[in-house]
Amino acid sequence: MRIEVKSSSTEIRTHHFSSSQLNPINNTEIIIASILVNINAGGFSLEEILGRINNKLNDYPKQKEKLHFLVFSVLGTDIDKINEVKFDYQLTQESLRFFNSIDIPKIKNNDIPKEVTNVRFISNLINPKSIDIQIDELIKPHIADK
Repeated sequence: MRIEVKSSSTEIRTHHFSSSQLNPINNTEIIIASILVNINAGGFSLEEILGRINNKLNDYPKQKEKLHFLVFSVLGTDIDKINEVKFDYQLTQESLRFFNSIDIPKIKNNDIPKEVTNVRFISNLINPKSIDIQIDELIKPHIADK
């Protein structure tokens, strides 16, 4: 199983995908975690959110290291701005939905000519039915410190 996390700063669940993010390889199940985010001056900064996640990973140092690497690679030279933007944490929590990639509108790999690469598109998740699962239940099998 692979989990892809997508966010949208609008009220509509539209997300950017590459063809590889929605087309499974070797029958690997792909779950899309979709969240809605809003900037809110009274919300949590990225550093505060990272701290909350860190606390849940205290028993998993390798996973914690992967998380930090991902955050720093995404922020790059903007790492000093980690406290500048704050997000509505409650909205994000309440808006979290999971979708099976099979149900999401996509361009299928067999519809892409071999000479065409790096196919990217935006898909609207208005019609696919979300999966009724809790985040802890979903990630528990993958949290082992490998």
